[in-house]
This record gives sequence, C-alpha cells and structure tokens, in this order.
Amino acid sequence: MRPQKISLRIPAGVDYGSRLRVAGKGAGGLRGGENGDLFVQIAVRESDIFERDGQNLAVEVPVSPILAALGGEVEVPTPLGVAMLKIPAGTPDGKLFRMRGKGVPSLRGGPAGDLTVRIHLEVPANLDRRQKAALEEFQRLVSGGTFPESQEFVRKTKVFFSHKEKLQKR
Repeated sequence: MRPQKISLRIPAGVDYGSRLRVAGKGAGGLRGGENGDLFVQIAVRESDIFERDGQNLAVEVPVSPILAALGGEVEVPTPLGVAMLKIPAGTPDGKLFRMRGKGVPSLRGGPAGDLTVRIHLEVPANLDRRQKAALEEFQRLVSGGTFPESQEFVRKTKVFFSHKEKLQKR
C-alpha cells in the first residue's frame, strides 16, 4: 500500500491517548477484500499557558500589585479566546478564581470544564527615577494597618523569640 495523506477532523476536547477511527483507510483485506479501518492515536502537546486535568484547565496570570490593591479587570486566555476576570480590591498573591465552563469542551456534548485562574503579583522591574520616587513616597504614606499580614508575622516572630528566651533561661 502506497503512503497517502488524509485529512482528519480532530474534535475539541480530545485528550492524550484518544483514538480516532477512519473507516476504510486501513490496510487492504485478504485476497483483495475491502480496506480495513485506520486508527489514529492522539498525542496532545503540552501548553505553554495551561495545565490540564481532564476537562479542567489552570492558568497563572501575572497582575500588577496596583491592580491587585485597587481592583479591576484582567484578561484571561481561554481555549476559545480571551475572557475578562474581575479582580476585587485587596486580592492577594496566589488567590484562585474559578471560571465555570471556560475549560476544555466536552467530547460528548456536555458542559465544558472549568478554568482555575491563579493570580501572581508581579514586582515592578526597570523603574525609572520618577517611578522609584513615587514608590518611596507611597512607602512613607502607608501605616501599619496597610500590610496586615506583615504586621501579624512580626507579632508571631516576637512571640516565638520571647518563648525561646524563656526556654534558654531555664
């Protein structure tokens, strides 16, 4: 049998190891019988953007600390295009959001999977003189209550060292 090219329609939602059957495109039958079927096993390339778990996807989206602090919207890639995600004011690094139905489409016509979005706060880089000055001014303006997690960490550290000192005196 001579090699030949065939076109295949790959349905949305296929996963690694899925098999597609192409009727009549396999090897010829015995004694001139009809051709058999061709089975194509799918290998899905890993994405540079998404991690896949069945029909569900996960993506990490970098956002500025300013957007996370003030709130706003961020563009999130999905298999079918870009979707907008509303970020509430005060969103911490690592916060997870679920976008229902924005994952991998179902092979059997059911609902698509979900897309989990992890927020990653990106520290500004390559600041010019004016930007550095603005951040230094902001640093002077903030109070202890502006960073409650840092405040709690300092409190826990003081408690830890006070216990350590008591133990060393014994």
